[in-house]
Amino acid sequence: MKKSVETREKILEAAKKAFAQKGFHGVSMEEIARNAGVKKALIYYYFPSKEDLFFEVWQRSVDEMEESILKPLEGEGNFAKKLKALLKSYVDFVRSRSDTLRLVERERLYREEDGGIWSKIRKRYQELLAKVAGMVEEGKREAEVPGDIDSMATAQFILGSLSTVDQTHLENLQKLIMRGVIRMKENEGG
Repeated sequence: MKKSVETREKILEAAKKAFAQKGFHGVSMEEIARNAGVKKALIYYYFPSKEDLFFEVWQRSVDEMEESILKPLEGEGNFAKKLKALLKSYVDFVRSRSDTLRLVERERLYREEDGGIWSKIRKRYQELLAKVAGMVEEGKREAEVPGDIDSMATAQFILGSLSTVDQTHLENLQKLIMRGVIRMKENEGG
């Protein structure tokens, strides 16, 4: 049983690296098998299709991202502290988990394919966005964020901007987002 779990994990790790580098369509099952040091048939023993393998890798990657960026918020009270913790944890994530981030960013955007795993992938990413948007909604209720700010667009901006900017500019973007929220609050009255 332990060997089976180790083999499955080895396949998932090889697939994650390959999908992060080349995307879903750029990777073959043969390449994943070669990188995992297993026969292609063994991959199909664990995962009935390339789509199933990809979805498991995707799901784990988004779960890892969510855990890394939202867990630090649990002990924070007000919106400003939560936003600061979110931005710090996301910057740390961007710096330390490049394969995971690259995989999520490469495949999260609109896909031509509809249905199947692609709708599940979009749905799972929307769930993560909704959690960040929920935090923005809390900020609105606390009067820390102006009421006319679109929470989902703000969540998309936070997750999208920090993941696409050059790493040397992450702290500056983090400060810009924080100051933007503070200034919006200060300027809201007039």
